[in-house]
Amino acid sequence: MNFNQLENFLCVCEELSFTKASHKLYVSQPALSQQISRLEQEIGVPLFHRSGSSLQLLPSGVILRSSAKRILNEYYLALNNIKGLNLPTTPEVLNIAITKPRAFLLMSYVLPRFYEKYPDIQVVVNEVDSFEVEPLLLDGSVDMGFCNPPEYMPLKKKLIFNEQLLIAVPKNHPINQNHHEFDGRYPVITPEELDGQDFVMQSSDDTIFQYAQTFFKTYHVEPVVRIVTHAGEYIHFLTAANLGLSFVFEMSISLQTGYQDPPVYYSLPHRPYSKPWYLAYRDDTVLTETMRLFTEYNAQCFEKYPF
Repeated sequence: MNFNQLENFLCVCEELSFTKASHKLYVSQPALSQQISRLEQEIGVPLFHRSGSSLQLLPSGVILRSSAKRILNEYYLALNNIKGLNLPTTPEVLNIAITKPRAFLLMSYVLPRFYEKYPDIQVVVNEVDSFEVEPLLLDGSVDMGFCNPPEYMPLKKKLIFNEQLLIAVPKNHPINQNHHEFDGRYPVITPEELDGQDFVMQSSDDTIFQYAQTFFKTYHVEPVVRIVTHAGEYIHFLTAANLGLSFVFEMSISLQTGYQDPPVYYSLPHRPYSKPWYLAYRDDTVLTETMRLFTEYNAQCFEKYPF
């Protein structure tokens, strides 16, 4: 029995549902259920009466709940007393993997505010290519990573932001004179407005290129492709220079500075394409308090659209 087990047990007592408790703890429902079963095996008696998806605390569970609260209260009281001694402490270190284009957003927007709130936590940022994040998580080289891992990987994940695909339009383009309805933060552009327009396109090996081709085919849009670039990071500049419209992912807006007339950004009808970004960690890793704080703080930051 350990403190983490007791904390999770108390959360299940509070929610009386493995599903609700697992969401609150950022663990999978089966993993939490197995942990409580192991706790019951260790004690030698059941703690809950299970009836379908509902739970009822048994007398043995009531006794353990009372003891667990007392034990954890004493533990945290001891920690506070130790911290009150003003002894030199070693900063907690959290190793993070993130793709190179998005590291700028993390380091310039999230980390300064995170350090201000949690000065005793040190975040080591590993800037890598997109295909490297999951392998680093799986071999234990990093604690957490920003990625969108496939379901078969043994990784737990928390949704941080659902990034939508946008259309960038030069500032002085006639499209911007039209009336547009808004969907959330961005005005919505119509397929008819895009038909026959000049476009700057990513190369065919880019995910955005595939999305764009599907969109054109679905809505019967005939673009005029003026430029194809392998340097996707420059596509905002090319659109700002009035060389054509372009498809861009939302987070990339924050990376673009230095032009006088930035593009105007539009949502696509019904938001057909989006890219979820998760903070992930290994399935067999216990979510530490530091990891939980970092995850929750990032989710709060991205709710405010830092782009």
